[in-house]
Amino acid sequence: MAENLKVKEVRIGEADRFVICFNPEGAMRDAAIRQRLIAQW
Repeated sequence: MAENLKVKEVRIGEADRFVICFNPEGAMRDAAIRQRLIAQW
């Protein structure tokens, strides 16, 4: 696992388990892409 990832385990009930990963660098890149798409719309 990359050092820059933030990871959290979330359990919903007894059967469902999710592992959520957050990449701050990827989030900034995705936000910039969203802004460009919104500006073009």
